[in-house]
Amino acid sequence: MATDFFVVNTNNQGPGSLYQAITDANATPGRDNIVFNIPRPGVHVIDVSNNPLPEIKDPVIIDGYTQPGARPNTAAVGDDAVILIQIDNTQRKISTTTGLLVSGGTSIVRGLSITGFSSYGIRLSGPGAANIIDGNFIGLAPDGLTAMGNNIGIELEASGNIIGGTTPAARNVVAGQNSYLGIEIQRQPNTVSGNYIGTNASGTYALAHSAGIQVLQVGAAGVVIGGTSPGAGNLISGTYFGIQVGYTTSFLGHYVESPANGVEITGNLIGLTSDGQTPLGNNRTGVYILVSSNTTVGGLGPGAGNKIAFNGNAGVAISDPKSINNKILSNSIYGHGFGISIGAGANDAFDADEGPNHLQNFPIITATSVSGSNLSIQGTLNSKPNTQFTIQLFADGNDYLQPTRTPLGTANATTDSNGNANFSATVPLPSGNVTIDATATDPAGNTSEFFLRPSYFRNLSTRARIQPGDAAMIGGFIPSGYSTAGSEIIVRAIGPSLSVNGAPVSGRLEDPTLEIYVNGRLIGSNDNWRDNSTVAAEVQKYGLAPTNDLESAAVIYPGAGAQYTAVVRGKNDSSGIGLVEFYDVTGTFLRPVNLSTRGLVQAGDNVMIGGFIASGGYGNTAFVIRGIGPSLANSGIANPLADPVLELYDSNGAILATNDNWKDAQEAEINSTGLAPTNPAESAIFALLPTGTYTTIVRGSGDTSGVALVEVYQLP
Repeated sequence: MATDFFVVNTNNQGPGSLYQAITDANATPGRDNIVFNIPRPGVHVIDVSNNPLPEIKDPVIIDGYTQPGARPNTAAVGDDAVILIQIDNTQRKISTTTGLLVSGGTSIVRGLSITGFSSYGIRLSGPGAANIIDGNFIGLAPDGLTAMGNNIGIELEASGNIIGGTTPAARNVVAGQNSYLGIEIQRQPNTVSGNYIGTNASGTYALAHSAGIQVLQVGAAGVVIGGTSPGAGNLISGTYFGIQVGYTTSFLGHYVESPANGVEITGNLIGLTSDGQTPLGNNRTGVYILVSSNTTVGGLGPGAGNKIAFNGNAGVAISDPKSINNKILSNSIYGHGFGISIGAGANDAFDADEGPNHLQNFPIITATSVSGSNLSIQGTLNSKPNTQFTIQLFADGNDYLQPTRTPLGTANATTDSNGNANFSATVPLPSGNVTIDATATDPAGNTSEFFLRPSYFRNLSTRARIQPGDAAMIGGFIPSGYSTAGSEIIVRAIGPSLSVNGAPVSGRLEDPTLEIYVNGRLIGSNDNWRDNSTVAAEVQKYGLAPTNDLESAAVIYPGAGAQYTAVVRGKNDSSGIGLVEFYDVTGTFLRPVNLSTRGLVQAGDNVMIGGFIASGGYGNTAFVIRGIGPSLANSGIANPLADPVLELYDSNGAILATNDNWKDAQEAEINSTGLAPTNPAESAIFALLPTGTYTTIVRGSGDTSGVALVEVYQLP
């Protein structure tokens, strides 16, 4: 028969204390109850910074809701629990590293606020198993608003535990602003469901750890994060990752992996507030499959899909080449980054390349047609021969301010002996302005990236008049993506060969010189491109040798995040119209995402003309193009263009957009990108563009002159 042990004061030891109740329960065989009845209303703080609580070695139920006035959560959305018992270590007077250490098994901990521990709020260790942790605020003060983080909220080193549950009363809120992990799972089976992780109690504000949940050292199936039953899904927000599956580190110069296999992630909200709509994204990735095989994100059953939204890099990313057979099915993954990233890049014939998820090729949507209330979809897939694939279809919303990706249905496609398959499906006609998207999954569970993917810059060029001093032409770019060997940018400075329809351009720069800087440091210069035999060989290899020996060239092997600048001047301070060009000749995963050129804008034909090629994508890619002038005065430019006007043209010379003052149109879209010019007289265009060649022109309003900057940003 269970024995009740009462806590009637907040002392850190002695009669009536929680310390004494745990000690007495440990000494009494069987699962006992610890009941709170501390006099006086309000929150009661048990400060254990001078005396850690004993390890719980025998099963016990510690129920903070037995304290008069406390009650569990009743809200289906948010958490209105009244928690009046707080176990706190924010003073940290001695090394009290763990709030509650539970090794006895079959224990229940509920109704507590556990805050301020340098290692773990709650640690579940062996040999005991099958504990239940529900209805607590971990790393969160009883007010449900104030983060008082533990380094790791809940540590699972034992099996068979349930963290949370499917009812509102079972919901834990695990917060920890600027701390390491919400929940770490190192054994299977274990279930984490129905919790708010990385938010306040209402689920509306991020109080996030570096990662919400991390799973490691799990060799087989059995870890469930979320679930398909109503109420089973977690709300998860992390500073970097919502969920990380697997772990790697370096020890004494050796690369050490802690894989986690067979993890099931279903029914969760990742990167959203508790309303399931408002962004609360992770800065990098929603679900990061670092070292894992046979993990499932979503599924084909009802309620299995996750909503993974507004993450900075990718919704789901798989990085380790050994991570295979990871199914990503029926999820609504949207925002402004990659939906699914496995590093595949372009499709390859027969899908022979290797990497995460075997770099599974993605399907291509070839046609759609509407018949009444139905939508017919046709597509193709090239992959491993004589194999049946699961094709999932999605409707991607085309509203940049309110992106969506909605699952539409599933079809099958079987490849022939050449690896080719055609597929078709009929689905209910989706509402709104959408584009059809798709993924492919092989029989082993290797899911591809999405078909729709952004284009990237292959080259940028800008033509303008070059004069001495501030009127030199300055071009620059910032590369982003994976740092891979062999990324290469060729830069050219063109002058004497400039022509239009075969006629030499009047006033062209007769002898351009080129200087290359990285983060403001000069790393190379060139006058005549043949002077450097290495550079000459590279530009000739790619068919980019200038046609005039007086023109200049350089080769850049970029590193991610660095700022590269090319300065074009006239030799001996000469003047004329020149052209600076950047060519991404390798098209690797490290690519320019921000391109800009500063030059002199004059009246008539002496405007600044920029061009760029968007390549390698399917569907539209978001770009912001800016014409900057008056704010250049803040950088010491004596003659900035006072009122730039910006025009955007397609490859046929048709004008796509024009703008004088950026607030005149698209103000909401431009503000949402964080790229709004600082001066209202400057210009900007937001555009969703398919692959192709585009031209931008910067003029001075009323044919005025001055130094201006044209910038092109590729948005994720």
